Amino acid sequence: MLLLTLDKNKMKKETIFRFPKSAILLLLTMIFSFQSFADASCGHIEGFEFSNGTQSMMIENGGNYNIADLPSGFYLNLNVEGYSQSAKYYVYNLDTGESFSITENVLPYTFPAGNQSWNFGAGNFKVMATLYKYDYGFGRRCDREILSFTISESCDAFAGTITANETTVTLINGMATISAEPNGDAVIPDGYIAGYVLTKGDDLIIMDGDDIPVFPVTEPGSYIIHTVIYNPNTLDVGIIELGVTTGFDVYGLISEGGGDICASLDVAGAPIMVMSCEADAGTLMADSGTACMVDGMATISATPNNDANVPAGYQTAYVLTQGSGLVIVNAGAVPSFDVTEGGDYTIHSLVYNPETLDLGIVVPGQTTGFDVYGLLIAGGGDICASLDVAGAPVVVEDPNAGTLTADMASVELVNGMATISA
Repeated sequence: MLLLTLDKNKMKKETIFRFPKSAILLLLTMIFSFQSFADASCGHIEGFEFSNGTQSMMIENGGNYNIADLPSGFYLNLNVEGYSQSAKYYVYNLDTGESFSITENVLPYTFPAGNQSWNFGAGNFKVMATLYKYDYGFGRRCDREILSFTISESCDAFAGTITANETTVTLINGMATISAEPNGDAVIPDGYIAGYVLTKGDDLIIMDGDDIPVFPVTEPGSYIIHTVIYNPNTLDVGIIELGVTTGFDVYGLISEGGGDICASLDVAGAPIMVMSCEADAGTLMADSGTACMVDGMATISATPNNDANVPAGYQTAYVLTQGSGLVIVNAGAVPSFDVTEGGDYTIHSLVYNPETLDLGIVVPGQTTGFDVYGLLIAGGGDICASLDVAGAPVVVEDPNAGTLTADMASVELVNGMATISA
């Protein structure tokens, strides 16, 4: 009997599939390309901002922000780049220990969710935001950012006070420069700057603004230089229309005046009165162009032509000068003077304010009319007064016959005639 033993393993047909090397390379390339696409398509966080949808302000790590300076109805907004489908917020109030968390599945990723306004008040906060590739914070984490910031309620800005360099200024040739000096008591928080505003009149109409308290003016009137401390991101000075907007309008916008912008305005400021010089000495006419000395004295006089202008607080004086150098020899309240020597004289009228021009500086026989004129606005000085330089000229004559000595003290007539000489 023949027995056959069959090996089942040897009876199983062996099938082997072998991929071509090119197919393997293609598969590996597809795998790595897919992985690269997955990496590239996952977005990243650019930063945080306070926003209300129309206004925004970037948040810096460690930054301190006054709530009055932030956009009205603000929320936190996560700035992202690239692909993502959700973001998780964890917000910690470092002062109270409270913590809040939300997940946003739709851009923009905001805290509170859905563009709702921030309702956590002031304090010190820490925020952690995580960006995910899929909804509800699932799947791959794309990026994470953590920062801290402070929101304060009090407005620390303080304009301080300012003092005018001159409280009264007179226009010279239709122009004057007015200025003031800050007293060093202003408080300028981080991010704030100091500016200066010029207002005119009781209504405080804003005429000019600058970063230094110096302003040119061309019209007389009452002016005030004010200091304003403000944040350019929250107070737009572009709203000011010169000659229309008032200091009260601006004051009403800021926290001091009941508004919601943190800023400070020194309403009292530095008052300055700008005047135009209306003083006019007018002209004089000599009563006589010549005078003759009699017994060593002559009286000379002139008559005003009634064309002077004497502003309130001003008065008229008359000055007598001698020679072409206009050396002052006398002055008085009437245009009449006694002189004791011959020469060329001029009587001048002077309209002046005793509070600004001290005639005590005049030294008779030394001070000249040109010296006084140089102190006045018309002469290049800064005192409002008027001197009639041409005045009323008068020539004083002093005839003197002198003496003679006779050639002979006595003479006799000869044939009824004699010649005498001296």
